[in-house]
Parts: sequence; C-alpha cells; structure tokens
Amino acid sequence: MSGPHELRPPEGFRRLTLEDRAVLEPFLLASGRQSCEFAFTNLFLWSGTYRPDWCFIGSHLYLLLETEDILMFAPGGARGPEPDELLAVSDRLIRAGFSGSFDHVDQEYLKTHPDVGTKFSAERMDDRYDEYVYSVDALVGLHGRLLAKKRNLITQFREDYPDAALEPLSRVNLDEALAVQRDWFAAQEQPVSVEASHEAAAIGMLAAHFESLPVEGLVLRAGGRVVSFAVYSPVSSDLWTVHFEKTRYEYKGASQYITHSTAAALQDRARLLNREQDLGIPGLRQAKKSYDPLFLLQNYKLVRRS
Repeated sequence: MSGPHELRPPEGFRRLTLEDRAVLEPFLLASGRQSCEFAFTNLFLWSGTYRPDWCFIGSHLYLLLETEDILMFAPGGARGPEPDELLAVSDRLIRAGFSGSFDHVDQEYLKTHPDVGTKFSAERMDDRYDEYVYSVDALVGLHGRLLAKKRNLITQFREDYPDAALEPLSRVNLDEALAVQRDWFAAQEQPVSVEASHEAAAIGMLAAHFESLPVEGLVLRAGGRVVSFAVYSPVSSDLWTVHFEKTRYEYKGASQYITHSTAAALQDRARLLNREQDLGIPGLRQAKKSYDPLFLLQNYKLVRRS
C-alpha cells in the first residue's frame, strides 16, 4: 500500500472521529450498501491507517480515505447520486490534488445508472477486494457434501475439549481474547506484512474504544484458555460483517467452531454474513472459499474519462 497522502482533503470534508458515530452509523445502516467498507466500525478502527474524511453532499455521504486516495459514496436513497453529482464531487477532489476516482462501487449502481459511463470508466477492482458473503442459515446448518469437513471438525473439537464454552466478548475477557491475535502476530515471519501491521493497529483501536463501538463478539474457551474469538457488527438491516476472527490453530476444529457459533449467534438478526476480503492471500482465499459463499461481492472503480 502507498504511504500517507501529503494532500489535504477538499473544503467541506472533515476527519472521522468516534463522536461522528451518532450521525454516520444510522445513515450507513440505512444506505443499503453490503460492503464491509461501509461499516462505521471498520471506518473507525482503521482510521489510524487510512485517515477517513467525510462529507454530506445533497442527500449522499462521501468518504475519502486520504492515505490511499480512495473516494467512496453511500447513497441516501434508492437510486444513489446521479452521475452529474459524482462528476462535481470528482472535480472537487481533483482540484485538491486527488485522483477524483470512486472505489467500491457496486454493480447495482452501475445497472441503475448506465449513463455514468459517459463520464467515468467502470473498471472491476482486483479480485483481492471481492467480499465473501454467506447465508447465515447455511453457516448454521452446514448441510451438504461441501461442508461435511466443517461438521466433522466441529464434532472433533467438541470431543477433544468437552469443557469448551462460549462467552460474549466483553471488557472482562477482551484482553485474553486479543492475546490470541498478539500471539499470532508475534509468530509471523519477519518483516511482518503491511496488512498484518495495519490489522494490529486496528486491534489496538478496538481495545482502546471497545465500549464506544457498535461491536459484538464471541470468545471460545477450552481448558480455561481462550483459544478463539470473533468480533462483528452490522452493515445493514440484514447483513453483518466479521471484522476479526483469530484462532490458536493448535486447537483443531476451534476455527470452524467459532465461525459456526458466530452465525448461530446472529441467526435471529441477520440473513447474510460478510466475511470480508482475502487480500489475495492464498491460504485465506482457500479458507473463505471452503465455506461455499452465497456470492462474491464484486467492487468497481469509476475512473474519470479524459
């Protein structure tokens, strides 16, 4: 990833802070976006890395991730912003020295606004940014041949650790849970990847602001030790996203157990679960595909035409 952008955001944009949750979270939840990039929790947890700014223009929300020169929009209505509005916003960003391109645009917007192609070129973002979306019911049921191995691993974990128990993630067990991530991070080959370093910074933000964020989670304990945890929050009325899920992999089946338990915990409130991107990491891609996603949420970039 690129280093910090040296330019300042255009007039009207303001740096995202925790105090903005009261305004931004309800809007984002109602916007209908399925991408994890539009969860307030994600925007805040990664704010130390990406420096998000925001601005309402008309009835739509625009988000600028300064360090990556990423501009996004969340619609304040079914149709979303008209292409002429996007063009005006793009011009404003270009005058401030940014590219004026829009990232993480969904296919639905392109379908409902075919005329956007007269002003922007729609380009598929790299598949490392595809988001894995699953049926919550399917993750709970784990039916069929494709998921048989998951069922067997969960059964084996229960047999190997009959004292295993789930706990809601709370301030009481948060440090024990995050120790799983810290130990994982310490075991990474040096130099540690940029992605892993950014994740560690986001985990630090979670620890510092846990009570003030709209997050929930589960902790899996076996033999008195926390062996896995998951943290998640809502993106829309029927879709939640998993921000973090870490497991001590010497506990065979614990990873499958926490994934299944997360879906079960959300079954009465969510239809879909977004388990975010694989970032092109082969092992992560294989793991996410192995759960038979309902669909891959493909993201597009709108690049200004000359």
